[in-house]
Amino acid sequence: MKEDMVVPVSVVIASSGDALRLEWTLEGLCRQDFPQFEVIVVNDGQDPALLALLARFAGRLDLQYFYLHPRCDTYRGARARNTGARLSRGEWLIFVDEDCVPPAGYARAFWEARQEKRIAYGLRWNRPQQQVQPFAGHFSFSALREGSDLDFRIIQRDEWLQKPAYSQAWAHSLGLPASLFLALGGYDETFVGWGWEDFDLNLRVLQAGGHLHRLGEAATQVHLAHPSRFDPTRPSNESRVVPGEPTVVNGGPLQRFLDGTEG
Repeated sequence: MKEDMVVPVSVVIASSGDALRLEWTLEGLCRQDFPQFEVIVVNDGQDPALLALLARFAGRLDLQYFYLHPRCDTYRGARARNTGARLSRGEWLIFVDEDCVPPAGYARAFWEARQEKRIAYGLRWNRPQQQVQPFAGHFSFSALREGSDLDFRIIQRDEWLQKPAYSQAWAHSLGLPASLFLALGGYDETFVGWGWEDFDLNLRVLQAGGHLHRLGEAATQVHLAHPSRFDPTRPSNESRVVPGEPTVVNGGPLQRFLDGTEG
């Protein structure tokens, strides 16, 4: 985190270059009722063609853009999020994906969780078109649906809510102090490809004695359907994460945060 010109909240978006969906995400951030945040978009190096889109939001958001070199055809979400965190100015980090639209009270909900000393996360659901509006003009819901697959994991809501918190708190909607995130080592950048780096971080939070708190409707995003992003030619990251009983480590940065002496 940069020490100069600190702001309350930094929203970090790891992008794979999907300008179609990122535009919806940024529009949702423009409509927040909590104005004291910056937005950092980190392109993981797959497609550099985001500059024209981001230029349209430059006057509406406190926006920074970074591009990871060299170009890479494999998603590097952990590295992109860590880069955004290191370059952020916020006391509090909120990680958001480029295929999720935050409601108007989203940033405020996380900031209030910060005041209550919570490591917080929000959910996302597939919602009807009218709940993503009133994005007017050229925003095309049909364009989002073309060639896209609904995510079965977030259609089965009742089943999903029965899962433990470390299985729900994904990087599409996670908030915690920047100092704590960096002290924990951030996301493990050896996770390359889609998924499970967030699961790994959640387990480390639990092992350090922390708790993950699910926020309510104000922090529940709309998920935008997209083509499958899993690469069948790569081994799954799931096999690297084996949950068990957390081994609690007393002390350390997380305990100082919970005690009120840090963050």
